[in-house]
Amino acid sequence: MRADAGADEIRRLLTDPNPAVEDATNALAAAIRNGRTVRGSGRASVRFAIPAAGARAVASLRSALLDVRRQVAAVTTDRRDAQQQVLAALALLDASLALFARSLGTTGNARMATLAHAAEAERTRAEAALTAAIRGLG
Repeated sequence: MRADAGADEIRRLLTDPNPAVEDATNALAAAIRNGRTVRGSGRASVRFAIPAAGARAVASLRSALLDVRRQVAAVTTDRRDAQQQVLAALALLDASLALFARSLGTTGNARMATLAHAAEAERTRAEAALTAAIRGLG
């Protein structure tokens, strides 16, 4: 079955390069690479810290993805089910980024690791859902 023009537009929004998403992703990767070990007082106070640029990059990435979500929602298509799946997958991706942002603000390694692990699990689910949704666009 051939996709309609709206479904084609949604696919394009999801698969064409998006400079805002790419820039924010690159900034986040750089912030993570620039993370460092911070030593405080006491034996258990050594922790890994990601610079504030990481939080700004996550906020920028979430904003860029929100823009994509808005554009997808505005498209008229006969494939409403697939469109709703795309929107749900993008919401999952945003939730994973929110968890990751929370991990950046923690003060303990264990809590940071727990939140980052949950964020990665959510991102994996979002990726699978997005892949399936794109297939559903025809």
